[in-house]
Amino acid sequence: MRSPAPDRIVFPALFEFDYLRDSQVTTTPASTNMNTPPDSLDDLAWFIRIAEAGSLSRASRQFDVPKSTLSQRLLRVEEARGEPLVQRNSRSFHLTEAGSRLIDEMAPLIRRLEVTSEALRKGDEPARGVVRMTASVSFSKYVVLPLITEFLLAHPEVTIEAEMTDKRINLLEHGLDFGLRIGDLPDSGMKTRTIGALRRVLCASASYARQHGLPETPDRLTEHACLLQSRAASTVTLEGPGGLVQVAMSARLILEPSDQVLVPVQMGLGIAALPEIQVARLLASGALIQVLPQWRVPAHDVQLLYPMHRHQAPAVRRLMDFLISAVPLRIAELVAKEAAPQ
Repeated sequence: MRSPAPDRIVFPALFEFDYLRDSQVTTTPASTNMNTPPDSLDDLAWFIRIAEAGSLSRASRQFDVPKSTLSQRLLRVEEARGEPLVQRNSRSFHLTEAGSRLIDEMAPLIRRLEVTSEALRKGDEPARGVVRMTASVSFSKYVVLPLITEFLLAHPEVTIEAEMTDKRINLLEHGLDFGLRIGDLPDSGMKTRTIGALRRVLCASASYARQHGLPETPDRLTEHACLLQSRAASTVTLEGPGGLVQVAMSARLILEPSDQVLVPVQMGLGIAALPEIQVARLLASGALIQVLPQWRVPAHDVQLLYPMHRHQAPAVRRLMDFLISAVPLRIAELVAKEAAPQ
């Protein structure tokens, strides 16, 4: 049963979400009317995580925090800023220009504060030695690699061996401490923790649109050349005004790893469902065009998995804690580029 979340959370909760469900937290009585400093770090951090999750409901499920608490935090940030940061109704949730700008400005700062706070909080447990991990290719390129580089700069006695692959590999057989994977995972006997969400966006180049036009409804997608990351991706699920629909995509090119698909899309070969973190800037600049903008590919969870009974060295635990905190912020920072002013 979910415990009521506090009105105010001490700063370490920014990188350890279990504080939200811990009774030993700093709270503000309701009679104070939640009078916290404008743009408090807690509220800003939760605004970023709400934006990254894509809705209050999804953030509530992802972090096991009541939707009403998250709504209050979002309202506090909006009141402090004096302008709406999201446009939301029963069916959609989108950042305003001000919301995107705020994430652009604050996400890197909050992440650096988290790293510093984490180091201070765990200063009695020196992080040193080798950490072995794995993650998917395109997710690593845009999210994981910048973060582990930042971690290594802050922890000079740690070495990371990272195996970047889209193949599902056995952590124990490969001697890995943990992995990051996207989407539903088969039961592997590993512990898992959802730490974020990723969306894919149907995209095409302007040259493709001029030559072939673009589909106006999901069923017309079958008439177009499509570029896939695998044979298993030949069917795409879309969510929009008509609810959920599944559409078959006619493969003109199947190409792995997934981040390689972007080049032929940019050259006008066809339509592809690409990670939003990969194409946000290209969509913002007009280099790519979103196909079927009223329809969205449902988000896939970013999951951290690790062996159930293995002892974790301080360096492993420290890196995992850092990624649990930093991955959602990095995703939100990249996606915010889509709505950023030019």
